[in-house]
Amino acid sequence: MAVSGRLVEFQKRLRQGLRYAVLATLVGLVGVIGYAFYLQISVVLNLHQAHVQLQAEIQVVEQENEALNQELQLKDDTEYLEYLARNMLGLIRSGETKIILPPEMP
Repeated sequence: MAVSGRLVEFQKRLRQGLRYAVLATLVGLVGVIGYAFYLQISVVLNLHQAHVQLQAEIQVVEQENEALNQELQLKDDTEYLEYLARNMLGLIRSGETKIILPPEMP
């Protein structure tokens, strides 16, 4: 009878150990799945932030392109070309006299 009592006790401990093992495995599995989910969420959030930033950069570049296109439209405008020659390059027409004033003193 002592042997069967030990066997019953052993089976009871074995079942209890298996329950703990299954529970520990499930907890570990939930932890791993949760961590993987967290990593995926962080990747998605980083991609979203990069997307928003790139959209803002695209808007800036499109505005710069529009300004350059407008300036390009003026390439054949003689008044604009004269403006650039006089103000940016300091050129004058033949027969004109250029007068350079000293900078204002405070």
